[in-house]
Amino acid sequence: MKLVINNVSFSYKSVPALRNVCFELGKGEILSLVGPNGSGKSTLLKCIDGILKPHGGTIFFDGKQTCSMSSKELSKVMGYVPQSMTGAASMFPFTVFDVVLAGRKPYIGWSVSEKDIEVVANILRFMGIDDLATRHFNELSGGEQQKVMIARALAQLPQILLMDEPTSNLDIKHQLEVLQLIHCLCRNMGLSVVMALHDLNLASRFSDKMVMLKNGSIFAAGSPEKVITEENIVTVYGVRAHVSLTRLGKPQIIPLEPINPQPVKEIPARIAIV
Repeated sequence: MKLVINNVSFSYKSVPALRNVCFELGKGEILSLVGPNGSGKSTLLKCIDGILKPHGGTIFFDGKQTCSMSSKELSKVMGYVPQSMTGAASMFPFTVFDVVLAGRKPYIGWSVSEKDIEVVANILRFMGIDDLATRHFNELSGGEQQKVMIARALAQLPQILLMDEPTSNLDIKHQLEVLQLIHCLCRNMGLSVVMALHDLNLASRFSDKMVMLKNGSIFAAGSPEKVITEENIVTVYGVRAHVSLTRLGKPQIIPLEPINPQPVKEIPARIAIV
């Protein structure tokens, strides 16, 4: 299995969001997209998944252009976990089981099969959320909803998992649990992952490769040791930081101070907080 992103570009109307992005992902690898807000991470994930059509460049899966694949074919290859759930499941009282079962759509014919039920039950158990199966999705906490959406993507039995801020609504314990789970899936089942993360330390620890974006272009790419450097963080984020290696051999950053911080404006007396 190989995913190749070749000179992908995209613009929102006349505003460029991605410029000639290139990278490759092999079987069982985890690649993290990092960069400031607005650098193009979410847009790139949507281009890979086919939600957005690139205005330039090509995307290949196992030598085949993804633009030539039907949506059904593509959904059997790639699972997408959005940053937040804003669709019908977040508004109407679907059960957790039904939400995860929706991930089986590429395989379901006239009716749900016993295999579909079995796949969903196994994934809920594997994710440790089988006790939520009969709960309504819109009654769950943000962290629980995030785990359900990951389970929904896994129900597609994809070869590539695309994740937009998969730890954004989770506390530190559940962040580690989710990322350790993803790491286990990659190592034991050959699943490949592209995930956008804001937390550079988590990205460094759990990634085989990293791509650091700035203004829609790749600023740095390679191993965490190559990408997470004090110089890169200053240039891309405008923040001075100390970078050292952990006992796991991965770079860890301690943010120190922003460069050219915005001055704190004096609060007018009439709205000052007493």
